[in-house]
Amino acid sequence: MFKFIFLPFILLFIFFSPSTYADQWSNADTKREAVYLVLHTMDWAQTRNIARNPDKWHEQNSILGSHPSTSQVDQYFVATAAIQFAIAYYLPVEYRKAFQYLSIGHDAGYVVHNFSIGIRVGI
Repeated sequence: MFKFIFLPFILLFIFFSPSTYADQWSNADTKREAVYLVLHTMDWAQTRNIARNPDKWHEQNSILGSHPSTSQVDQYFVATAAIQFAIAYYLPVEYRKAFQYLSIGHDAGYVVHNFSIGIRVGI
């Protein structure tokens, strides 16, 4: 599982040098990243609830499988948060904003869906 998760991260560092775009990071980029991380953390907490209640819900993320352990959930969400930040950080400025908004929309969709089926944010 981890080889698959870290592959985009490794490829990112192969194709982009660390100083290529990172120096153009703005306050607006930081704010968008913070919104993403709040939503990502909410999704993480909801997914932990799914993992702890396999009799009530099943996970739809094909990487995690239907009934992941909380440890698998934790590893996945830490890895994906790091990968998302790295991609945003090294993307050219003209693509970064769109990528961040897409990431925010993606996680917001899962959080809203989970709330709609009764999965709350709780640890």
